[in-house]
Amino acid sequence: MFKKLISRFALWSLDRLIEPIPANAHQIVRRGYARADVGDFDGAIADFSTAIELVPHYGDAFRLRAETFLLKHDVQSAMKDILEDLRLRPENAETHAIHGDVLREMQQYSDAMSMYERALALDPNSASGLVGRAYCHYNNGDWESAIADFRRGLAQSSKDKDAQVCLRKAGRNKGVRNLLFTHSQTSAKATSRFRLGPVLPLPDCWKFSGRFWQVEGF
Repeated sequence: MFKKLISRFALWSLDRLIEPIPANAHQIVRRGYARADVGDFDGAIADFSTAIELVPHYGDAFRLRAETFLLKHDVQSAMKDILEDLRLRPENAETHAIHGDVLREMQQYSDAMSMYERALALDPNSASGLVGRAYCHYNNGDWESAIADFRRGLAQSSKDKDAQVCLRKAGRNKGVRNLLFTHSQTSAKATSRFRLGPVLPLPDCWKFSGRFWQVEGF
């Protein structure tokens, strides 16, 4: 409850911040992120769409909108957006990982695995790539590989409850009891309960604190 109040306060603050400068695409994307964090996926999509109208080459806005469409199980819209982001940023690891998520949702597991491998070739510590590849291993019954990737992925983003559940199930299938992954085992920052990845690039004055975007000096 307290965390949800913080998210709603952040959303309220961003509403106040955007009103004087409606053309600031970065602020609008941040508000979309905050809306998604409290479950307002339609509002988030609207904000990401507005940002894209303002900055048509804003790759992260396409990726974030794709992820939000995926959370609404709108696979076709998600695929359209992630392919546009791939066109804009073919060497972005997170983009390939989310492309893998879309393919996995379509049950195209072999193609999804290829996208996760591509993401990890670009960034070996990509949490989305590691967790996505772990799900593919899990689907294939490769419990040992699934456990290894879930552990590494959760070390980057420990709040993915679905991944924690699958890690425990993979452990049981492997014959390992009480295989848990707690936040104390991670080297990672705390992350939002919402799965969306970070919004990049940002102006120099912005930094990621682990849950919300903050302005340095405030």
